[in-house]
Amino acid sequence: MAPDFNLNNSRLHKSVFLTMSGLLALGACTAAWVNLLTYAPNKLPVILIEAMVAFIFGYLLVQTIRHREKPWHNSLLIYTYIFIIVVAHLGLKPGNTVINWWFSFPLLSFFLLSHRHALAVSTLMLGLAMGLQIYTNIYDRQLYWFAGCVNLAFPYLIILLVSYVYEKMRLLHESELIDYALTDPLTKAYNRIALKNCFAQYCDSQAPFSLLLIDLDHFKSVNDSFGHDAGDQVLIEVKELFCTLLPKNQVFYIGGEELC
Repeated sequence: MAPDFNLNNSRLHKSVFLTMSGLLALGACTAAWVNLLTYAPNKLPVILIEAMVAFIFGYLLVQTIRHREKPWHNSLLIYTYIFIIVVAHLGLKPGNTVINWWFSFPLLSFFLLSHRHALAVSTLMLGLAMGLQIYTNIYDRQLYWFAGCVNLAFPYLIILLVSYVYEKMRLLHESELIDYALTDPLTKAYNRIALKNCFAQYCDSQAPFSLLLIDLDHFKSVNDSFGHDAGDQVLIEVKELFCTLLPKNQVFYIGGEELC
């Protein structure tokens, strides 16, 4: 099968990923350094965790700068981010404001992960946040933990639903725009832009492939004798013929009477 056409906004994705990994690496390094300067034996586990987290985010930052991104890097960033927020929440006293960091999970998840993966992670984080909120506050009668849970859940659900709907509509519109940009309106075959993109991917894959250029002989005489509507129908039929022999994403209409 031919490689998929990849026309998504990779530059924006890379910029956000670089910014997030850089800021989180800097934050973890700063926290570890501050705790090291005020060293106490009970702070050693915290320093080790912060150093480990800084190393992970630093690794992601360097790999992205060197253009060595991997699909699993997105998941590593999200789950490491979840880990440090959960650890910080558990390590602080009840009533701490770390729970506010939870509101960033839906936005980051839907931006960095697939649609279903992001929905699963965001839903899981809501359940985890509610559980931690109850666990840390239920035994303190001075804290209105039930109201706190409600005030946490509703804003989080609003952000989650808006992120879900926005991402779903974005993917739908992006798919429509890609089809519009890559498809010839007459034959419904992929056009020259798609051919250029697909050819580059084949070359990058270094896998052997063959290229067949087709020129219809005496096509002008068909237009002159039977009209351009008949010529258009010939192009459509020829394209449909090749689509019976090859996948649709391997048949391209170049222009005029030429196919590839």
